[in-house]
Amino acid sequence: MPEQAKLKVFLCHASQDKPIVRDVYQRLSTEGWIDPWLDEEKILAGQGWEYEIENAVESADVVIVLLSSVSVTKEGYIQKEIRYALDIALEKPEGTIFIIPVRLDECLVPRKIKQWQYVDCFPTKKFDDAYKKIFYSLKVRATTMGINTSESRLSKVDTITKEDPIDFGSNDVRRMPVYFLLECGDSMRGTPLESVEQGVQLISNELLNEPQAVESINISVITYSTYAQQIVPLAPIISFEMPSLTAGGIHNLGNALKFLCDCVNKDLAESTATKKGDHKARVFWITAHNPTDNWSAGLSYLNANGGKINGIVALAVGETVDITVPRHITPNVLLISDITPGVIRQFFKMISDPVKTASRPPGTNLLPPPFEVKL
Repeated sequence: MPEQAKLKVFLCHASQDKPIVRDVYQRLSTEGWIDPWLDEEKILAGQGWEYEIENAVESADVVIVLLSSVSVTKEGYIQKEIRYALDIALEKPEGTIFIIPVRLDECLVPRKIKQWQYVDCFPTKKFDDAYKKIFYSLKVRATTMGINTSESRLSKVDTITKEDPIDFGSNDVRRMPVYFLLECGDSMRGTPLESVEQGVQLISNELLNEPQAVESINISVITYSTYAQQIVPLAPIISFEMPSLTAGGIHNLGNALKFLCDCVNKDLAESTATKKGDHKARVFWITAHNPTDNWSAGLSYLNANGGKINGIVALAVGETVDITVPRHITPNVLLISDITPGVIRQFFKMISDPVKTASRPPGTNLLPPPFEVKL
């Protein structure tokens, strides 16, 4: 049986910062899916340390750069390590989590590293929270690489035992629900439906590169034709996998709108006296045909019971689609003449940006002003 792939993490640091770096190394070592690299642990007697360090940086999946007032001003090999890591970062696809800067004290972040969001690892009492942020980013990187992190445990060395349960999903983070409402009638069979599958997976992959999005965004997929069904229950984006879609049936939009509303009302947690509930749901709807049922009844139900929905963005496909129907449901309508993989990618790439933005400051409205765009 092949050995489980692991995330290779290089710890770039100054020798004066060894105590805290050892702590980070020990914490990472408790995770079976992480292979951390620390010079004093990995370089064997008789090996050339410069060669081994350069080789470790080059083969790393993530480089954690631990910055301090000492390391940012110190001349020597740490500066060479940072420059080498920066050169490798230029070869990575845009959005890849590769360099994670971590401040150990009130030092200035070097200019070339400022482009990446850094984590403050001080004062000491905030170290556990800082480590959790680092851990989230590592898990995002591992997931995008196909590394199995299902056995993850957010470990606190010397303060917990293996028997202590750890809740990875923080109860303090308000969920931001994102629903995809996808028409899957018989005429969507073939390339159109495959393009939709690819598009939904694309936006999921885009959002996985945003640590803030990973902490809050939950995704659900609802399909509809003759009947509507929730084929992906609302769940954290970190565990999302787009299933294969099946085409068939007619286009009962009214039934789908009612079903969507009921799902949202069932899924979303409301605020209590001691805890804020989920954010309102964001809905992205793809339709390619005129509805075959009494869609206005479904819209009336949505208007009366859809208080937990923040807004709907519709992608209407085809020359024969009655655009007045989507316009009655939402002011946010995009029009295309045909579904192709390229157009679907463009659509989902476009909507991923406001979702990322909305995941950052709490309460930010996802939707732009009413618009109608032809792609």
